Amino acid sequence: MNKRIVCTGLFGLLAAAALGLGGCTNTLKEENAQLRENNAKLETERADLVKTSAAEQAARAEAEGKAAAKEGEIARLQQELAARQAQPPAGPGPSAPYRTGGSTRTILAGDVLFGPGSATLTSGGKKEVDKVIADFKRQHAGDSIVVEGYTDSDPIKKSSFGSNRALSQARAEAVEKYMISKGVSSSRISAVGKGSESPKGTKAASRRVEIVIVDR
Repeated sequence: MNKRIVCTGLFGLLAAAALGLGGCTNTLKEENAQLRENNAKLETERADLVKTSAAEQAARAEAEGKAAAKEGEIARLQQELAARQAQPPAGPGPSAPYRTGGSTRTILAGDVLFGPGSATLTSGGKKEVDKVIADFKRQHAGDSIVVEGYTDSDPIKKSSFGSNRALSQARAEAVEKYMISKGVSSSRISAVGKGSESPKGTKAASRRVEIVIVDR
């Protein structure tokens, strides 16, 4: 009788334990499933963050590239502007004095200063040279002057000069002598003929006299 009771009791305990273990197992399964779900959500969020970060980095790189391109274009335009400002006008008329290196240079059109094939200053040419003389006396009295004569590349035909270089030398000397007659010291001025070297954009612009005031 006692053995039966004991066995019955043991079976009851085992059954209760089995039920308890079954309940714990179900709870663990549910918790594991929840953890897996949470982990999946976190992985998705992390992937989204990685994608967003990559997109932001790409956008930043693109913006920096555009900014660098704009800076390069600005630098190019600034250089082009500086180069243009350093160059005199390309037309046949007289240019305003402009600085280059350690000198001030003024270009006078040969067609204004002289007649075709001539080295005699015209009245209009003298007026243009007078402007340079006035500027020299006002701002560069202690400096030196080099008068450079230039021609176009066409062969000499109707002229007493045998070559373009000879004509350019005679024209430079004509300007030199006129400036001396107007009070420029002969010790501070010289003349040189360059012929057809250093041509400009047109033949008319190539025929010129350049008066170079050299800083002391």
